[in-house]
Amino acid sequence: MKQEANSSILFRHWWKVNYHKFESCSLEMKDSRGKDTFNVKEWKEEQRNHALACKSDKGNFMRTTGTTGMADYHYLRNAYAYVVIKYPKMFAIIDTDDLMKETKGLSIARATEIAIEVIPIGKSK
Repeated sequence: MKQEANSSILFRHWWKVNYHKFESCSLEMKDSRGKDTFNVKEWKEEQRNHALACKSDKGNFMRTTGTTGMADYHYLRNAYAYVVIKYPKMFAIIDTDDLMKETKGLSIARATEIAIEVIPIGKSK
């Protein structure tokens, strides 16, 4: 969990500069834990279901928590849904539909092929 939290902070800095490249979307953060391959099984069924709901015509009504001033609920409908995977030297932003086609480990090379955006980063922490 701590690795994903640290990765999220790093990604957030990039996002604040590059938000204009995206429309409203959901982002699920994942970390390969310093490996060159991400285990796709770490993207849990509940997380997949949320992503699919956000992309659907019915939409996804979500309770928010933890941030002062944030609205109590968010609703995403027909929205983009991505999984952001941090590898040792890059982030890969992958559309959930594309990640669902992967069944085992997602190598850096494969992630680079299917990502909508690859973000190089310096030395991994």
